[in-house]
Amino acid sequence: MIALVFLIVIGGLAGLFYIRSDCKCTLIQREIDKAERELAALESDYVREMAHWGAMKTPEKLAEHLTRFGLEMKLARQDQLVRMNRDGRPEPNQVTVKRARERANNMASMASVSRTPARPSPSSRGVNLKDRTARR
Repeated sequence: MIALVFLIVIGGLAGLFYIRSDCKCTLIQREIDKAERELAALESDYVREMAHWGAMKTPEKLAEHLTRFGLEMKLARQDQLVRMNRDGRPEPNQVTVKRARERANNMASMASVSRTPARPSPSSRGVNLKDRTARR
């Protein structure tokens, strides 16, 4: 008799545990479904925006927008292009990069050699700014 009561109690506890687990699984499944719907919506938004961006980058669209705003632009010549690698650095042995570095070095050396003294301020020349504006 005690064994029968014990089996009934164990069976009831197992049933309650099963119901609780089923409810928890259902709740988790609803959260997963919601996340999947959000992901699908984001993916469709991404595809739509990439198509829109791709359409905006066509040469015809670029020319249309440039003329709309009164801008004149030309495509870069081949010797003006700098190809970058995945690290964001220029590819080695490009003529354009060498020229840019040479120009930068030349500008730096010219700037250090031919520095002109700064113009003295009006107050250091003995001219009071208030007096200058009052005379006008």
